[in-house]
Amino acid sequence: MRTCVVWTLVFFCITDSRAVTTSGLNQKQFNKYWWVESEAPDYQVSFSGDTCEILSPKGLTLWRKEKMKAGMTVEYDACVVDEGRDGDRLSDMNCFWLANDPKAKDLWARAVWRDGIFVRCYTLQMYYLGYGGNHNTTTRFRRYDGDEAGVEDAEKRPAILKEYTDAAHLLKANHWYHVKIESKMGHTRFFIDGECIVDYLDPQPLQEGWFGFRTTLSRTRITNFKAYDTPMLSYQTTGVPLHWVGQVDQYNQPVSFGVPFNPGELKDVAKLTLSGDIPTDTWVNAT
Repeated sequence: MRTCVVWTLVFFCITDSRAVTTSGLNQKQFNKYWWVESEAPDYQVSFSGDTCEILSPKGLTLWRKEKMKAGMTVEYDACVVDEGRDGDRLSDMNCFWLANDPKAKDLWARAVWRDGIFVRCYTLQMYYLGYGGNHNTTTRFRRYDGDEAGVEDAEKRPAILKEYTDAAHLLKANHWYHVKIESKMGHTRFFIDGECIVDYLDPQPLQEGWFGFRTTLSRTRITNFKAYDTPMLSYQTTGVPLHWVGQVDQYNQPVSFGVPFNPGELKDVAKLTLSGDIPTDTWVNAT
C-alpha cells in the first residue's frame, strides 16, 4: 500500500502594485495616516521627526488607516522605553494584522465601542502577536476568529498557536526592534530582528484588513513604517528539489499533484522545496 502526499502550488500570482511609502508617524501627517483607539482618555502622543512616542496608561491600539490586502508585507521599528519614569513598563510590544470586524462594514464602525479595551478585540478577525506580554513573560501568536462570545467567556477565546517564554524571545528595554510581517498564499510570517518566530499556514487565510500597533501600560516608540507587495516566500530545502519533467505547462491557478511514498519511508514533518523558490504546503508525511 502506498500513501500519497499532496502539495498545492501556485505558479503565478498576479497582483496590483501596492506600496505604502509614507510612514506618517510625524506630527504633521499623523492624523492623516493613523487612528488612536485608547481605553484611557489621558494617553499621550509625541513626536521626534518621524518617530511617534506613545504613553498608554491603559490598553491602546494605534491603527493604520489604509486597508491592507493579503499578499502584502508590513515593516516598522519599535521600542519599549524603560527609563524609570512614570508610565514606563517593559511589556507589550504587540500588533494586529489583517484585522476586520465581521459584524460591521469596516473596522471603524465599532471603534468607539471597542474603546481600546483588549477583551473587546475578540470580536475581530485577525492575526495577533503579543511580544513580551504578561509583564514580559510570554510571546504568543493567535488567530482571532471574531467570536463575540470570547468577550465574556474565556473558553471561547482563540487558542495559542505559538508561544515563547525564553529570554531570547522577550523584550529588552530601550532596544529598537525591526518587525516584519508578511503574508502570501495562506502563509503569515512574523520576523523580529530578522528571525522568523511565526510561520503559520492558515487553512482559511484572512484576505484583507487593517494593521494595528498594540500596547498597554507602557511607553513605546514606533517609526519607519512601510507596506508593500510580498515577494515570493523563501523556505529551507530538504536538499531534494522537486521539478517538472519534460515540457512545463503554465497555469494561473493552483495545481495539485501527489508524490507517493511507501508507509514508513518518511516519518517526520518536513518542508519540500521546489526549484524557482515556489512555496509548498507542509504536511505530515507517510508513516
